[in-house]
Amino acid sequence: MADKEKTKEQLLEKIESLKKQISELEGDDQPDTAEDELQPDMANLLNNVMQFAGFDISNLQFDFLNAMINNIPNPVYYIDTEGKYLGCNQSYEKFIGRKFDELKDKNMSDILSKDVAEYEKEKDQEILKSNKLVSYEIQFYNREGKPKDIVISKSLFKNIDGSVAGIIGVINDITEKREAERALIQSERKLREANATKDKFFSIISHDLKSPFVTLLGFTEMLADDYEEFDEETRKGFIKDIQDSAKKSFGLMENLLQWSSSQRGEIEITPEKLDLNELVSETVNVLEPVAKQKCVKVNVEIPEQTSIQADKNTISSVLRNLVSNAIKFNKEDGEVKISGETKDNCVNVKVEDNGLGISEDDVKSLFRLDVPHKKIGKTTQNKGSGLGLILCKEFVDKNNGKIWVESELGKGSMFSFSLPVKKN
Repeated sequence: MADKEKTKEQLLEKIESLKKQISELEGDDQPDTAEDELQPDMANLLNNVMQFAGFDISNLQFDFLNAMINNIPNPVYYIDTEGKYLGCNQSYEKFIGRKFDELKDKNMSDILSKDVAEYEKEKDQEILKSNKLVSYEIQFYNREGKPKDIVISKSLFKNIDGSVAGIIGVINDITEKREAERALIQSERKLREANATKDKFFSIISHDLKSPFVTLLGFTEMLADDYEEFDEETRKGFIKDIQDSAKKSFGLMENLLQWSSSQRGEIEITPEKLDLNELVSETVNVLEPVAKQKCVKVNVEIPEQTSIQADKNTISSVLRNLVSNAIKFNKEDGEVKISGETKDNCVNVKVEDNGLGISEDDVKSLFRLDVPHKKIGKTTQNKGSGLGLILCKEFVDKNNGKIWVESELGKGSMFSFSLPVKKN
């Protein structure tokens, strides 16, 4: 009896000591706990608190333990060596979105997702073996499905006889900090893209748009100064070169104006039900003279009544760019096939050619602004601005679709894009 009274006296002395520590902790003006480790004073305090978990748990001890933990602002929980919940504070209930009545006597694997529960189990086993404080970062989804970035600091707590009673975990929510970091990374990425856009613009102005005018000025100057010195066939050749340069300049200028409008957000996307066959036929009719001139055959293989949900102007621009490229970079007497297939509530459109093909390295960078101009085939003579394909990607993205390419040097290319199906 005397021993028991003595033990209670010791307990009361310890309680007073712990109250004093908590009072000092609450009055501390230091910053919040670091994300990668728990402050030693907090760890020691929690260890001291949890040392009583196995003693007189039905009376003073358990009530006091809960009162102590509820005074801690961080979410705190404690489990036995099998991972079963023994208790938690109100901050933890609010954080996880469950009352302790829902957690009591349940294993963590019953509450947390499978991957998180398994990871937690591994960490708990590590603590049980090392008998040391462990801190680590993890992400999980709470009951409302919201992602949370947290740092968990764990340590063992023991019974009054020194045996291990379980593990206590203290959570530091760093979600806002991680979101700010991700926002910063996103801003840096947008800044790099903006710089790449500016570089691309000046590259097109200084090289790709300038080059056709050099041809125009050169041939027109020769015709103006020495017209009579050239025979009719030579003059026709000059005129043909002038025409080709003018077409190239016009196409590039058209893409440049569209791209500029897109960058300023001036292009409105108005999705509507469109007949894919009709849209492709319009594109083929416009480009038919170019195909005939190069003796390229264009075949359309799209099932009747294939409908898509898209903006007509932007998707027409995508088709014109892809079909025009398939003709331009094809071989003489080549073939271009335009096909469509409905699959998984999407229509996959393919534009295939059996022309020059594209190298594997260039395929990876076709739709990127931050790389030099790409070349089609094995020579630099077929190098282009790449602006048309970048426009294609932007327009397909704006129509909630995806675009990709498969190609092999000397065997042609297949550009594909998917768009949502129009539901009746």
